[in-house]
Amino acid sequence: MTAIATGEKGKHRQELEFEEKLPKPGDTTVRLLALARHGEDFPATTAVAKFITEIASTEEASITELANIVLQDYGLTSKLLKLLNSVYLRRFGEVTTVSRAIVLLGFDQLKDIVLSISLFEKLQKKNMKSVVDLITKAIYSGIVSKKVAEALGEKNREEIFLCSVFHRFGEFLAAYYMPSNYTEALTFLDEYTASKAEFCEVGLTIAHEWRFPSKVVACMKGIHCEDIEAAGLNEIDRLRLIATISNEIAEIMDGPEGAPEKQQKIEHLLGSFEGGFGGLVKSAETIIEQSTADMQAYCTAYGIKLQDSDLGQRLLGDAALEPTQAGREDVWRSFSVTDTFSEAEESVEMIFAKGMQDVTQAISEDFSIDNVFRIILETMYRGLHRLGARRTVFFVRDVKEPKFMVRLALGQIIKIGLAMAIDDKEEDIVGILLREQKDLFISNTMSEQAAPLMPAWYKSISPEPSFLILLPVAVNQVSLGFVMIEGPEDQGKNLMKHHLNSVRVLLNQIILAIKYSRR
Repeated sequence: MTAIATGEKGKHRQELEFEEKLPKPGDTTVRLLALARHGEDFPATTAVAKFITEIASTEEASITELANIVLQDYGLTSKLLKLLNSVYLRRFGEVTTVSRAIVLLGFDQLKDIVLSISLFEKLQKKNMKSVVDLITKAIYSGIVSKKVAEALGEKNREEIFLCSVFHRFGEFLAAYYMPSNYTEALTFLDEYTASKAEFCEVGLTIAHEWRFPSKVVACMKGIHCEDIEAAGLNEIDRLRLIATISNEIAEIMDGPEGAPEKQQKIEHLLGSFEGGFGGLVKSAETIIEQSTADMQAYCTAYGIKLQDSDLGQRLLGDAALEPTQAGREDVWRSFSVTDTFSEAEESVEMIFAKGMQDVTQAISEDFSIDNVFRIILETMYRGLHRLGARRTVFFVRDVKEPKFMVRLALGQIIKIGLAMAIDDKEEDIVGILLREQKDLFISNTMSEQAAPLMPAWYKSISPEPSFLILLPVAVNQVSLGFVMIEGPEDQGKNLMKHHLNSVRVLLNQIILAIKYSRR
């Protein structure tokens, strides 16, 4: 296109031009690939999703980057913490910071969970029945995979969950970009079976191009009993097999048959696999009962209405199942304070108070000092971001040279490891901070009084009028660093004294963590 089209007519013209470039109907694979590669509206092509899949720097930087991405989206932060506390991290009590969740669950695992939330949330906005049905089946297969993994003694059940959820990625693409073709394929079994293979190939190709995690990509391709030798299964093949079994079970549960017929089909499926997998037959009833009991909690956490899908209606209509222990736990949780009051109702004070709980827990669990710092900084940022802060940065003194390094940063990006030449003998605001060891608050950095005190490095990263909070970090009167919090000047009026008091309490936790690490 040589010109940028605007408005509804322009948008329609862009769509027509895009359609003209597509392969003609007939070659489903080629056409779907073209749509997926060039259709910028698909959830996994969003800037957030792309950035998440491309994080691959040092471990420390990666953890901070992931936390920062999530924290930029308040809705995503809320949904992630709700999902983690409802499903993944129950055994740890309530987890209220993304940073602590990363440490408890693992970087790669949490990255995949964020991707799944982003994918499902955007797909639901398409408001198509076929997409809702696919999402529900994907979640159910993920739950089943965890139960299967438990029965088999597998360790990384959350990884298995995500591999099973993304098993049908090619079908998600088809339902999203070619809804009429996908719906038509579902109508005829033979046509659906043939189309599934095409959808799978497209899913594998696109997932690889979009740099999805390698294990997740591998599990998009099914593996069947005639293809395996149980004794020779490697880790990837075991994941693929569990993902395949779980998705087949979800397909059976979505069928029109009654409970006894479904049970028989599932037992036959499990019995067709040799070795340790064949032994799942005796666990089949328990796997289905527990998966069905957990389904509502998972759908609620993902923000999905279970009753809107065919599978959901069938599961909800099956009154034969008695609540399992997991089901009873979910009933109890529905009355708990944590789950009754949503993240949207949290005040700044609640964010600070809950963050303090995470800090205390992290120190008692012997987290690394960097992880404790990260939880503290995140709590500061989450609370003050609601009031207008755009970044929170922790600087630490270089022991060899007169400069300070960026140790951690959340909000608008400042590169971790960036060094600032800072001397406590300087007459700028940071030199004063380091000498006086007192908290400083500047309502407008460009005011006549403050502007001459702003160091050159600060003006380079924040040239516009801003509010600025500087908090010294000192142990035994020795300056080790400082925390900088800043935002647009007109947002400074939102800050109250009790907010700054809460920040000071959190800062004291940094000092406590440093002292604790030196014992």
